[in-house]
Amino acid sequence: MSIRIRENTSKQRVFDEIMDRIQYLQMKPGEMINEKQLADELGVSRTPIREALILLARENLISIYPQKGTYVSKVDLKRVSEMLYLRTIVEVEILTEFAKTKPRIHEKVEKTLMLQEYALKVDDVVEYIKNDYAFHKILFVAAGHSEIWEVIERILMHNTRWCVIGWRSSRKDFETTYQEHKDMVKYIEEGKLDELKALIKKHQDFHMKKYLTKTVSEHREYFENIDAI
Repeated sequence: MSIRIRENTSKQRVFDEIMDRIQYLQMKPGEMINEKQLADELGVSRTPIREALILLARENLISIYPQKGTYVSKVDLKRVSEMLYLRTIVEVEILTEFAKTKPRIHEKVEKTLMLQEYALKVDDVVEYIKNDYAFHKILFVAAGHSEIWEVIERILMHNTRWCVIGWRSSRKDFETTYQEHKDMVKYIEEGKLDELKALIKKHQDFHMKKYLTKTVSEHREYFENIDAI
Protein backbone atom coordinates (compact mmCIF):
# COMPACT_ATOMS: atom_id res chain seq x y z
CA MET A 1 0.00 0.00 0.00
CA SER A 2 3.04 2.22 -0.34
CA ILE A 3 3.10 5.50 -2.21
CA ARG A 4 5.86 5.28 -4.79
CA ILE A 5 8.64 7.85 -4.69
CA ARG A 6 10.47 8.61 -7.90
CA GLU A 7 13.80 8.54 -6.12
CA ASN A 8 16.26 5.96 -4.87
CA THR A 9 15.31 2.94 -2.83
CA SER A 10 16.82 4.40 0.34
CA LYS A 11 14.33 7.29 0.33
CA GLN A 12 11.51 4.87 -0.39
CA ARG A 13 12.59 2.68 2.54
CA VAL A 14 12.59 5.64 4.92
CA PHE A 15 9.19 6.81 3.71
CA ASP A 16 7.68 3.32 3.95
CA GLU A 17 9.08 2.75 7.43
CA ILE A 18 7.74 6.01 8.83
CA MET A 19 4.36 5.52 7.17
CA ASP A 20 4.08 2.02 8.63
CA ARG A 21 4.99 3.30 12.09
CA ILE A 22 2.21 5.86 11.80
CA GLN A 23 -0.36 3.49 10.32
CA TYR A 24 0.21 0.76 12.87
CA LEU A 25 0.55 3.14 15.84
CA GLN A 26 4.19 2.74 16.73
CA MET A 27 3.95 6.52 16.35
CA LYS A 28 0.70 7.60 17.95
CA PRO A 29 -1.69 10.36 16.84
CA GLY A 30 -0.66 13.67 18.42
CA GLU A 31 2.86 12.46 19.22
CA MET A 32 5.74 14.89 18.62
CA ILE A 33 8.36 13.64 16.18
CA ASN A 34 12.04 13.82 17.03
CA GLU A 35 13.81 13.93 13.67
CA LYS A 36 17.24 13.18 15.09
CA GLN A 37 16.00 10.16 17.04
CA LEU A 38 14.16 8.87 13.99
CA ALA A 39 17.24 9.34 11.81
CA ASP A 40 19.37 7.43 14.34
CA GLU A 41 16.86 4.58 14.53
CA LEU A 42 16.72 4.24 10.73
CA GLY A 43 20.45 4.75 10.23
CA VAL A 44 20.12 7.72 7.87
CA SER A 45 20.78 11.45 7.89
CA ARG A 46 18.03 13.90 8.76
CA THR A 47 17.56 14.92 5.11
CA PRO A 48 15.59 11.83 3.96
CA ILE A 49 13.63 11.99 7.24
CA ARG A 50 12.56 15.55 6.49
CA GLU A 51 11.71 14.71 2.89
CA ALA A 52 9.56 11.77 4.02
CA LEU A 53 7.78 13.92 6.60
CA ILE A 54 6.93 16.55 3.98
CA LEU A 55 5.40 13.86 1.75
CA LEU A 56 3.48 12.39 4.68
CA ALA A 57 2.17 15.86 5.53
CA ARG A 58 0.66 15.94 2.03
CA GLU A 59 -1.15 12.72 2.91
CA ASN A 60 -2.43 14.35 6.13
CA LEU A 61 -0.53 11.91 8.34
CA ILE A 62 1.91 14.54 9.61
CA SER A 63 1.27 18.07 10.88
CA ILE A 64 4.18 20.51 10.61
CA TYR A 65 4.02 23.66 12.72
CA PRO A 66 6.80 26.22 12.10
CA GLN A 67 8.65 27.18 15.30
CA LYS A 68 6.65 24.59 17.22
CA GLY A 69 7.47 21.16 15.88
CA THR A 70 6.32 18.23 13.79
CA TYR A 71 3.58 15.91 15.04
CA VAL A 72 1.76 12.79 13.97
CA SER A 73 -1.64 14.04 12.84
CA LYS A 74 -4.68 12.97 14.78
CA VAL A 75 -7.18 10.76 12.97
CA ASP A 76 -9.53 13.09 11.11
CA LEU A 77 -13.00 11.57 11.42
CA LYS A 78 -14.39 13.78 8.67
CA ARG A 79 -11.85 12.25 6.30
CA VAL A 80 -12.53 8.73 7.60
CA SER A 81 -16.30 9.17 7.25
CA GLU A 82 -15.98 10.41 3.66
CA MET A 83 -13.58 7.61 2.79
CA LEU A 84 -15.90 4.91 4.13
CA TYR A 85 -18.87 6.45 2.33
CA LEU A 86 -16.99 6.57 -0.97
CA ARG A 87 -15.69 3.05 -0.60
CA THR A 88 -19.16 1.66 0.12
CA ILE A 89 -20.71 3.29 -2.95
CA VAL A 90 -17.92 2.03 -5.21
CA GLU A 91 -17.82 -1.46 -3.72
CA VAL A 92 -21.58 -1.98 -3.97
CA GLU A 93 -21.57 -0.99 -7.64
CA ILE A 94 -18.50 -3.00 -8.67
CA LEU A 95 -19.19 -6.19 -6.74
CA THR A 96 -22.88 -6.45 -7.50
CA GLU A 97 -22.12 -6.02 -11.21
CA PHE A 98 -19.36 -8.63 -10.88
CA ALA A 99 -21.71 -11.05 -9.12
CA LYS A 100 -24.10 -11.07 -12.07
CA THR A 101 -21.68 -13.47 -13.80
CA LYS A 102 -21.54 -15.80 -10.76
CA PRO A 103 -17.73 -16.02 -10.94
CA ARG A 104 -15.80 -18.73 -9.12
CA ILE A 105 -13.50 -16.75 -6.84
CA HIS A 106 -13.14 -18.74 -3.62
CA GLU A 107 -9.79 -20.18 -4.71
CA LYS A 108 -8.45 -16.67 -5.39
CA VAL A 109 -9.29 -15.43 -1.89
CA GLU A 110 -8.76 -18.66 0.06
CA LYS A 111 -5.26 -17.75 1.23
CA THR A 112 -6.21 -14.28 2.48
CA LEU A 113 -9.17 -15.72 4.38
CA MET A 114 -6.96 -18.34 6.01
CA LEU A 115 -4.46 -15.65 7.02
CA GLN A 116 -7.25 -13.48 8.45
CA GLU A 117 -8.46 -16.42 10.51
CA TYR A 118 -4.93 -17.09 11.77
CA ALA A 119 -4.38 -13.41 12.61
CA LEU A 120 -7.54 -13.50 14.74
CA LYS A 121 -6.30 -16.63 16.48
CA VAL A 122 -2.90 -15.14 17.37
CA ASP A 123 -4.27 -11.63 18.03
CA ASP A 124 -2.24 -9.92 15.28
CA VAL A 125 -3.98 -6.74 14.16
CA VAL A 126 -1.38 -5.79 11.56
CA GLU A 127 -1.63 -9.09 9.70
CA TYR A 128 -5.41 -9.07 9.95
CA ILE A 129 -5.66 -5.62 8.37
CA LYS A 130 -3.13 -6.37 5.63
CA ASN A 131 -5.00 -9.51 4.63
CA ASP A 132 -8.36 -7.76 4.90
CA TYR A 133 -7.12 -5.27 2.30
CA ALA A 134 -5.60 -8.06 0.21
CA PHE A 135 -8.99 -9.78 0.16
CA HIS A 136 -10.80 -6.71 -1.16
CA LYS A 137 -8.02 -6.02 -3.67
CA ILE A 138 -8.40 -9.51 -5.14
CA LEU A 139 -12.13 -8.93 -5.62
CA PHE A 140 -11.57 -5.60 -7.37
CA VAL A 141 -8.86 -7.04 -9.60
CA ALA A 142 -11.00 -10.05 -10.47
CA ALA A 143 -13.83 -7.67 -11.36
CA GLY A 144 -11.49 -5.78 -13.70
CA HIS A 145 -11.10 -2.64 -11.57
CA SER A 146 -7.53 -2.76 -10.27
CA GLU A 147 -6.98 0.96 -10.92
CA ILE A 148 -10.01 1.91 -8.84
CA TRP A 149 -8.64 -0.20 -6.01
CA GLU A 150 -5.34 1.72 -6.22
CA VAL A 151 -7.27 4.95 -5.62
CA ILE A 152 -9.05 3.43 -2.61
CA GLU A 153 -5.83 1.89 -1.31
CA ARG A 154 -4.15 5.27 -1.15
CA ILE A 155 -6.63 6.56 1.42
CA LEU A 156 -6.83 3.36 3.47
CA MET A 157 -3.94 4.47 5.69
CA HIS A 158 -6.41 6.69 7.56
CA ASN A 159 -8.77 3.76 7.99
CA THR A 160 -5.91 1.58 9.24
CA ARG A 161 -5.09 3.81 12.19
CA TRP A 162 -8.46 3.73 13.87
CA CYS A 163 -8.76 0.00 13.27
CA VAL A 164 -5.50 -0.51 15.16
CA ILE A 165 -6.55 1.89 17.92
CA GLY A 166 -9.71 -0.08 18.66
CA TRP A 167 -8.41 -3.62 18.18
CA ARG A 168 -7.91 -4.40 21.87
CA SER A 169 -11.34 -3.31 23.03
CA SER A 170 -13.23 -4.59 19.96
CA ARG A 171 -11.22 -7.67 19.09
CA LYS A 172 -14.32 -9.89 18.92
CA ASP A 173 -15.96 -7.60 16.39
CA PHE A 174 -13.33 -8.47 13.81
CA GLU A 175 -14.58 -12.03 13.85
CA THR A 176 -17.83 -10.63 12.48
CA THR A 177 -16.05 -8.91 9.60
CA TYR A 178 -14.15 -12.12 8.84
CA GLN A 179 -17.43 -14.06 8.58
CA GLU A 180 -18.85 -11.32 6.38
CA HIS A 181 -15.93 -11.74 4.01
CA LYS A 182 -16.78 -15.42 3.67
CA ASP A 183 -20.44 -14.58 3.09
CA MET A 184 -19.41 -12.01 0.50
CA VAL A 185 -17.64 -14.69 -1.52
CA LYS A 186 -20.68 -16.95 -1.27
CA TYR A 187 -23.09 -14.27 -2.48
CA ILE A 188 -20.82 -13.30 -5.37
CA GLU A 189 -20.48 -16.89 -6.54
CA GLU A 190 -24.21 -17.52 -6.25
CA GLY A 191 -25.16 -14.24 -7.89
CA LYS A 192 -27.23 -13.11 -4.91
CA LEU A 193 -27.20 -9.41 -5.69
CA ASP A 194 -29.63 -8.14 -3.05
CA GLU A 195 -27.95 -10.12 -0.29
CA LEU A 196 -24.52 -8.92 -1.40
CA LYS A 197 -25.58 -5.28 -1.53
CA ALA A 198 -27.11 -5.52 1.96
CA LEU A 199 -23.98 -7.19 3.31
CA ILE A 200 -21.64 -4.52 1.97
CA LYS A 201 -23.83 -1.81 3.49
CA LYS A 202 -23.92 -3.73 6.76
CA HIS A 203 -20.13 -3.75 6.65
CA GLN A 204 -20.28 0.04 6.44
CA ASP A 205 -22.78 0.33 9.28
CA PHE A 206 -20.58 -1.84 11.47
CA HIS A 207 -17.63 0.46 10.93
CA MET A 208 -19.45 3.75 11.36
CA LYS A 209 -22.16 3.02 13.89
CA LYS A 210 -20.53 0.47 16.13
CA TYR A 211 -16.82 -0.07 15.92
CA LEU A 212 -15.68 3.47 15.08
CA THR A 213 -18.07 5.11 17.55
CA LYS A 214 -16.91 2.79 20.31
CA THR A 215 -13.25 3.38 19.49
CA VAL A 216 -13.62 7.15 19.54
CA SER A 217 -15.47 7.09 22.88
CA GLU A 218 -12.59 5.16 24.45
CA HIS A 219 -9.69 7.02 22.79
CA ARG A 220 -10.86 10.58 22.12
CA GLU A 221 -7.31 11.91 22.46
CA TYR A 222 -6.35 10.32 19.14
CA PHE A 223 -9.12 11.92 17.04
CA GLU A 224 -10.27 15.24 15.64
CA ASN A 225 -13.53 16.36 14.00
CA ILE A 226 -15.36 13.93 16.27
CA ASP A 227 -18.75 15.43 15.36
CA ALA A 228 -18.35 13.96 11.87
CA ILE A 229 -19.61 10.55 12.97
